[in-house]
Amino acid sequence: IANKQNIATWDNSNLQNFDIGIGNISDNGWVKSSGVLFFLGYDGIYSTTGGLPKLISLKISDYFSGATKAGKEAGAMGKKGNSIFCSIGDITLYHPDGSVKESLVDVVIEYNLVQDNFFIHTGISATHFASYLTSDNTDRLEYCDDGTNCNVYEFLRSGSAVDDEDVTNKEILFEVESNC
Repeated sequence: IANKQNIATWDNSNLQNFDIGIGNISDNGWVKSSGVLFFLGYDGIYSTTGGLPKLISLKISDYFSGATKAGKEAGAMGKKGNSIFCSIGDITLYHPDGSVKESLVDVVIEYNLVQDNFFIHTGISATHFASYLTSDNTDRLEYCDDGTNCNVYEFLRSGSAVDDEDVTNKEILFEVESNC
């Protein structure tokens, strides 16, 4: 159970409130992988198995301090293979003297669980991630972009983010739920 400033756990009988000033800052900013819950906080990616959350992205803290509040709050997380992915929008990296080092657009951070290492992807405007199982692929990750059409693409597949006029795209089936 979380809001932007706090996180708690519930085991069907006891509520454990951590009250440590961190929480999940995005509705789509969490994912479970290998029995671990990963979530997006203002200062990075956290992991927990039900106990006190641990900041796992400290070695790339410059990316989180260079991201905007709005970009982080619109972030999304997903999993594919041995990695989790976290979108945090545009980032500006700075030199120690405060001058701009580099500007990155539409950043997705990959954390490989086996290697315990981070990789940076750019140009992916993901606002939602979802795992999608097919009869021939049990490790497929889809994402929606932040465009006006909310296009759906297969993540990390060559040629998946192409123009709508290209008839070679593979259709992506989806389900829509409504309260109407």
